[in-house]
Formats: sequence, structure tokens, C-alpha cells
Amino acid sequence: MYLAPFARCGRGLFSLLEVDMASSGAPASGGIGFFGLLTIVFIALKLCGVIDWSWWLVLLPLYGPLTLLLLLLAVLGLVFAVKGR
Repeated sequence: MYLAPFARCGRGLFSLLEVDMASSGAPASGGIGFFGLLTIVFIALKLCGVIDWSWWLVLLPLYGPLTLLLLLLAVLGLVFAVKGR
């Protein structure tokens, strides 16, 4: 990462932000995702008293990816069952 304008900062914050993925060998992460962000927003709103939902509703987006996977598998199973007749 090129940080020449910040060279005078020494080993400060900017040197901590440098990540060399080629030398570390770690795969890049995709980030938090839509359902994770939605869960964080709902938790923050619940803790601030903006929403008065029960906790199971607040945490419901955590099951979003699992729900989408099960829905996809059900549709694929239905397609293969109809196609196999």
C-alpha cells in the first residue's frame, strides 16, 4: 500500500492499516453481508429503545442465509421431481 504522504507518521496508525495479502496468504473476506448488517441495525435499534420487538424478531435476520439455502434446495428438489416424471 502506498502511503508516501504519511511517511512522517512513522509506525503509527497508517502502518497498522497496511495489509499485504500476497505475503500473508490469507484469503480476502467478503465482508459482513446484508443479513449481518441488518441484524446489527436491529440490535442497535432495540438497545436504543427505537423498536419494541421481541429478541427473536430482532435476531431473525441471522437465519436469512439458511432460509435462502433451504428455499433453493426445495425449488431444485421440486424441479428435479417434476423433470424426472
